Amino acid sequence: MDFKYNVQREDFLNFQLFQISQTEEFQSKMSRQRMTISLFLIALAVYLGVEKMYLFSGIAVVLAGLWFFLLPQRMKRLYKTKYDAEIGDKFVKRFGVEATLSVTDTTIRTADSGGYAEKRWAEVAKIVHLSSMTLVIFQDKNTFILPQATTENYHHLIQFMDKRGNELNKEIIDKTGWKW
Repeated sequence: MDFKYNVQREDFLNFQLFQISQTEEFQSKMSRQRMTISLFLIALAVYLGVEKMYLFSGIAVVLAGLWFFLLPQRMKRLYKTKYDAEIGDKFVKRFGVEATLSVTDTTIRTADSGGYAEKRWAEVAKIVHLSSMTLVIFQDKNTFILPQATTENYHHLIQFMDKRGNELNKEIIDKTGWKW
């Protein structure tokens, strides 16, 4: 079965953001930064309170709260900006290029004007469904990005891939609720 599709800048960006959000390193870094500064500011507030500098103590408490609750949004915005710039540099020639995905019982092949990539179903590590796309992630970490908006017969393709994935005991993950 052949399916036409194309990947847009937003698809590349969402893929990168999803990948980074799933790493343990990213999650621990966010948690560490969030807690370290907040705890420092709370300790400062306690010290200032003991020294009877109540105004400054209150300001330190407010800053700790703001840091704790606003840091995740700030970090997400920074990562999104960083990856958007990288994607613009690396993949600009691939935005909107029509490609063909060929799926058989033994292989998955994608081809466009720049070449092709063919993988065996045995090499599939997992299939991840996001709200706007499906990611076919292989054992070597290569990934086919299949955007819902620009893939013809998307739902038919996904049904076939899920069926084949289940037959081969591949991990199929539903992350349709994920958002950056």
